[in-house]
Amino acid sequence: MEETTLEIDRAPLDPKIAERFKFIGEGVRLNLPQGKTAAPYLIGNIPVERWVDQNHLEHTFVQPAGAIDAIYADAAEQAKLGYVDGRVSVFAPTALFVHVCTYAGPGSPSTGIAQMVRDDRSGVWSAPMAKDAYYQYLVDVRLPTQMMRQRVTDPYSVALAANGTRSLAISLDDPRVKVADFDKTPKRIGASTDMSIYELHVRDFSRDDATVPAEHRGKYLAFTHGDSNGMRHLRALSDAGVTDVHLLPVFDFASVPERGCDPNGDARHDCFNWGYEPFHFNAPEGSYATDPDGIPRVVEFRRMVKALHDANLRVGMDVVYNHTTAAGQAPNSVLDRIVPGYYHRLDAKGNVETSTCCANTATEHRMMAKLMRDSVVLWATQYGIDSFRFDLMGHQPRAVMEDLQRALKTATGRDIPLIGEGWNFGEVADGKRFVQASQLSLGGSGIGTFSDRARDAVRGGGPSDHIPALVEAKGWITGGATQANADLVRVGLAGTLRDYTLADGRKLSAIDYHGQPAGYATQPSEVVNYVENHDNQTLFDIGVLKLPRDTTPEERARVQVLGAATTAFSQGVAYFHAGIDVLRSKSLVADAAGIKPRANDSAWTRDAFRDLLRIRASSSLFRLRTTADIQQRLSFPDTGTPDVIVGRLDGKGLEGARFPAVQYFLNASTQARDVVLPASRGEPWVLH
Repeated sequence: MEETTLEIDRAPLDPKIAERFKFIGEGVRLNLPQGKTAAPYLIGNIPVERWVDQNHLEHTFVQPAGAIDAIYADAAEQAKLGYVDGRVSVFAPTALFVHVCTYAGPGSPSTGIAQMVRDDRSGVWSAPMAKDAYYQYLVDVRLPTQMMRQRVTDPYSVALAANGTRSLAISLDDPRVKVADFDKTPKRIGASTDMSIYELHVRDFSRDDATVPAEHRGKYLAFTHGDSNGMRHLRALSDAGVTDVHLLPVFDFASVPERGCDPNGDARHDCFNWGYEPFHFNAPEGSYATDPDGIPRVVEFRRMVKALHDANLRVGMDVVYNHTTAAGQAPNSVLDRIVPGYYHRLDAKGNVETSTCCANTATEHRMMAKLMRDSVVLWATQYGIDSFRFDLMGHQPRAVMEDLQRALKTATGRDIPLIGEGWNFGEVADGKRFVQASQLSLGGSGIGTFSDRARDAVRGGGPSDHIPALVEAKGWITGGATQANADLVRVGLAGTLRDYTLADGRKLSAIDYHGQPAGYATQPSEVVNYVENHDNQTLFDIGVLKLPRDTTPEERARVQVLGAATTAFSQGVAYFHAGIDVLRSKSLVADAAGIKPRANDSAWTRDAFRDLLRIRASSSLFRLRTTADIQQRLSFPDTGTPDVIVGRLDGKGLEGARFPAVQYFLNASTQARDVVLPASRGEPWVLH
């Protein structure tokens, strides 16, 4: 790379550039001399040095993402990447050369190597590829201290060899991977507020189910056994009112060996993982397939989706696009070995940010945004996925999520609900880098965020608590039925709407939640109500920690149902963790001696939970679609005590209401309560 002298630029910065890079702050801006273009300098790392009187004072490296976007993204966004129509294509604008190495099988020697051709407008390299060949890219890049030839898989892989070692050239339209009618979505919802979601882990679903053939336990194909205990359970939930099963991460992740695992073994050998280490975003996880090499993972995933659709259940995916399992030169690094320093979010020193736990991706960079957008569209169109839950969605720009929302509508012709964790933290917190897809920033988008307001009020404390707070911080159902907790429970019941007004004149946005407004949503589709999911202790275990030790098993079961009822009766999306209906525990052994759920208590809770689902499904009053309807139809009569909450819903003139009015009563006391409601006197009330 030739040396050149940079010139100080004192002209006003373009406002769009200033906004995009506002987190950098003020500093010296340097320009290439007139007549020089940036593209040649992007081939590898760009060192910048400062010299005074022939003395070298300091040096740094340019972070190239902004320049890459400015020069290549307009054309590259239009490119079809991965294996398409007999060619493979990869975005690698900073590479000196890219070759593709082919193999006849997942473990066989190489059959050839071919140099790929670079398109200078897009920075995309492409080459012909035979169908059914396995392949890897060989990407020559310049790193700060050396030249490297990176052997790497295709980020757009749709099928792989075991453990993601090689990509497979296969079309998802190939007749060999087709499953008839797998994408026929049940018509269960008219709006996202109709969703009652049951969150499920593929392995957990069937690992211990003796009614599933041993070779299918913990696998995609377990869902195809309609007479198994698990599928009978899901059909019963579907009949009661569950509309969607949300699968915890099922695209390829790196933390589980895809061969040699025993899902029935102990914790050292069962290879269990939630799936938080994304490896290849566009390929199903191989450990859940009967054979992780090649196309079985594709076919079996589609058969699973069809089985759930046949059970009248929509299928959602928990997707983790906010980070990858690795970056840099780590063995499982993919993106950063193809375009170093581009796909991940960097700090001022060039280190990859890790606030999500791992190597944070940077969807504010256009080709990372394209990868996420293309991936979600692929899962919706090629696998029949009906909704998406975004892990740590607050690390994504709102604009990117809205582009993705529109792309899904264009590709599928239907509105596909998007929900996610809108937490505000890390290097992007408070809009430092962009307007986030976070709780307080998504108003008007229709994208839903999980609400921690009622969750914490119901359970007590927060998700980061440790002993002693984990025991001592009581929630509304665990011995802390204070006015403050009761207010936050009402916030959840009213859809966390910022402008909903309580009887005392307070808007929900005026209620405090740790210095933030408790009410933040502009419409009910923008809130997801829950008291338990895969993170943290289950609701039953929270009861073990917080309820008095002499609480009877029967009382614990009632507390469980009361907690679930706060979700079932809340306006917005209802979200339940698999097992909440049967007193699921994660075995707090040290604190739970003698407090295990009994079979008859689990059965009672199961039946009561299904009753809650039936009630929610029975009337559109529990699933109101507009802010105006919630304000006009939902009220909370004064009960005179914070441990009893009454909600009244007016059904007059509402399609699907079925009743002139509905009232529900939530009693967090251990005693029966008499409640006088003057406004209801003389009305002919009957038990639902």
